[in-house]
Amino acid sequence: MEQTLRQRNRSLDVLRGLACLCIILIHKPFPGSFASLTIPITRGAVPFFFLVSGYFAYRKTKEEGVRMAKRRVRHMALLCLAVTALYLLYFFWLFDFQIGEALNSMRLDSAEVWLRFLFLNDLSGFFSIIGPFWFLYALLYVYLLVWGAEKLGILKKMQFLWPILLCLVLFCAEIYPLVWGKEIKNYYYRNFLIEGMGFFLLGHWLKRREDLLARCKDAWLILIACIGLIASTAFQFLYFENPSVQSFEWYFGSCAAWVAMSMLAMRHPACPERLLSYIGEHYSLTVYAIHMLVISLTNRITIDSYRFSLFRPILVMICCIAFAAVWSLCLTACKRWFAKKTKTE
Repeated sequence: MEQTLRQRNRSLDVLRGLACLCIILIHKPFPGSFASLTIPITRGAVPFFFLVSGYFAYRKTKEEGVRMAKRRVRHMALLCLAVTALYLLYFFWLFDFQIGEALNSMRLDSAEVWLRFLFLNDLSGFFSIIGPFWFLYALLYVYLLVWGAEKLGILKKMQFLWPILLCLVLFCAEIYPLVWGKEIKNYYYRNFLIEGMGFFLLGHWLKRREDLLARCKDAWLILIACIGLIASTAFQFLYFENPSVQSFEWYFGSCAAWVAMSMLAMRHPACPERLLSYIGEHYSLTVYAIHMLVISLTNRITIDSYRFSLFRPILVMICCIAFAAVWSLCLTACKRWFAKKTKTE
């Protein structure tokens, strides 16, 4: 209903399609030095989803904002439950449905693991395959905060927070490791409160200040995107020569590039590209939800070949998109059947 009330932004759909494929490459990268070339573009994909969520969550009135947030909370809660149930079932299958043994391996008796999950959206302490889905729980928490803020009528007054929160991301991810040579665990800043609300509020602010967005120059946005990717690439290669910082990456350079590309898409909503646009509109969330399962299953294919290892990430993409297409067709068929049955009754 919301999409019919405004012209759909096909350029953002293209970025959505690209982002869901980039997330696959984060968790199933190409081997060797190829990974270093893809990391600069892939790392900003998850922040982009927070940003675009904030952009489309903007409502002019308090009442509209409350209704929107309530719908999104319900949708995200159901999605979190469905994805968690799916991966728990798969996890039990890996243990041949020895449920007791599987549960013992999940560290359910660890207070630290539960606190990291409840307050920092970190699921990796339970079992690693579900770790990447912190984003779903983080987005659920974000919409809960937005729901409360809309009820209180203070969401628009919270816009000043996004530069502060994004500076915290910059400090934790880049400045602290460079200056002090030590890491800050990423779940301390890649969570709903810092990264989630930071990029969500940025997207919300960009939608609210479309007058400023209209005055931006495309050339400047393209330059920012290029500088971000170049900086991210340069620091990624620097990491391989600097073992004192074991997992340093110029994370913020990738984020800056995605923000700049998002602003370009907001300025130019019409895009002739069709494939990525369709994937972004219809399949991106399904691809995100299923990609770790597909990665795990394809990892069981034991072909000792460098060429196949190069092809494996592409195979994962193809399988995820194919599954999303079949799932979409099944849902459409079920909806039509249910509507027809309701009409006849």
